[in-house]
Amino acid sequence: MLSNRALVIGNSEYGLKVASEIVSIGVPVTLISRRPLVSPGPVEGSVPIEFFSPATLVDFQGTTGRFEAVVELNDGNRITREVGSTVVALESDQRADFDKWGLERKNNILSLEDMVSLLSTNDLALGQDGKVCFISQFNGQSNAVCQARLVRVARDLRRHVNCQVFVLTEHFKVAEAGLERELREARDSGIVFVKMVDQRPRVTVEGDRLLISYYDEAFCSEIELGVDMLVLEDSIYPPNYAAEISRILDIELDTSGFFQGDFVHNFPIFTSRNGIYVVGSCKGPIGKDRALSEAKAVALEVAKLLELFDTEDLKPTIYWDSDKCASCLTCYRVCPHRAIVFSDGKPMFYPLACRSCGICVAFCPMNAIDLIEDEKCGDELRWRLRPRLEEPLPELVIFACQNSGYQAYELARRMGFVAEGDFQIFKVPCAGSIDHESIASAFAYGAKTVIIAACPHDSCKSIEGSRFSEGRSRVVNGLLSELGLGEERLVFVTLASGMAKEFAGLINKAAVKAWI
Repeated sequence: MLSNRALVIGNSEYGLKVASEIVSIGVPVTLISRRPLVSPGPVEGSVPIEFFSPATLVDFQGTTGRFEAVVELNDGNRITREVGSTVVALESDQRADFDKWGLERKNNILSLEDMVSLLSTNDLALGQDGKVCFISQFNGQSNAVCQARLVRVARDLRRHVNCQVFVLTEHFKVAEAGLERELREARDSGIVFVKMVDQRPRVTVEGDRLLISYYDEAFCSEIELGVDMLVLEDSIYPPNYAAEISRILDIELDTSGFFQGDFVHNFPIFTSRNGIYVVGSCKGPIGKDRALSEAKAVALEVAKLLELFDTEDLKPTIYWDSDKCASCLTCYRVCPHRAIVFSDGKPMFYPLACRSCGICVAFCPMNAIDLIEDEKCGDELRWRLRPRLEEPLPELVIFACQNSGYQAYELARRMGFVAEGDFQIFKVPCAGSIDHESIASAFAYGAKTVIIAACPHDSCKSIEGSRFSEGRSRVVNGLLSELGLGEERLVFVTLASGMAKEFAGLINKAAVKAWI
């Protein structure tokens, strides 16, 4: 039985907003927050939100439509909820890095959040003769979201106190909506912006006075600026327990620890697992307007998923031969989308979670698994090589991932970079789906060179598919070398979908090699 309940994991008012958007379309929601939050009020015309705070997700099993979440409450008791979808709506942490500047937080050395608090309570002891300096992040670590907030706080300070305000920055990113206009208005209000290149200001503490030194490139001289107060821009960091939630849900983080990872196919709110979404600043710096848009968007995606739950004729995506299966768990271990569950000693394949990448097919040692092709796709989308080897192949054969290499090929063809007939290309769902037998068959039927065109490793839609394929290519090349056939006959490359010229270059290089 599929569950229509959605689980929302939050830590702030934003989580409440996401839960309210989902429940407003008639979907029951369980909202948990590790931080104490005020219970959300009822959403008009909707069922009440089931709310637990403080509460922690401690276990998460199952697959799309059949997730089982175990939540530990503040009193140590645990509850279990069956949910069909899950939304991570954690907000990022924002804090100033005083250590990076060798400073300690004091009454006159503040974070941007400290300044916001002082402005809200009118506790600033500054007059018109006072000087306040805001310092943006240096070493390329700032971003448009943080800089937009800095400009707004500086403008509020100038408006309410009318003191002298300086902003020192390495560069300014105006990608946020309206930021260029706000920056211009801030300058017009009297705020002085100083841009620096290949340097950062030096801060010296002299009692209650602060001395800021830097080389002014406009005046070609050293400048010493004495100020009464220094404000450091807040940086955005992943939520404190992002790594824990990532491990429990089995979804990816990027190299900085934010959710979603650098997988372009998952943008803006998706993950490698169907039915699990991430929204808001837990994915990195995003503005308030975009975060609110994502809250509405994820509610629509949950509704779309529920429509699939009601589809009685949901077609299977995998053919499984029980007589061949050795119950070795290989398919379960390699599935990047967690679409395979082992039950009673045999694998169970869930179409709602499967993305038909074919990785399980390539890894199955008993050839007990195959993809079930959609009849509407026709021959063009058929990726298995063996059923199509009725005639000799040309000297150059290309296996191209449908998400990258094949798109580069189509672009190269439209632009006239490649000619038909010089090679044969097979569109595959993922480079990780190309098994040893398919590669060997290509050589057996006449190919002298085989190219595998995969996604860049950090943007593979199947997460590890490109790396799997590269590893398999090394093994095959090693075997070819041992047989004295040369290890340059199998070429593994990574291509983005827009790399038409690079694709054409591969073809030309392979043709020259074959001619020689």
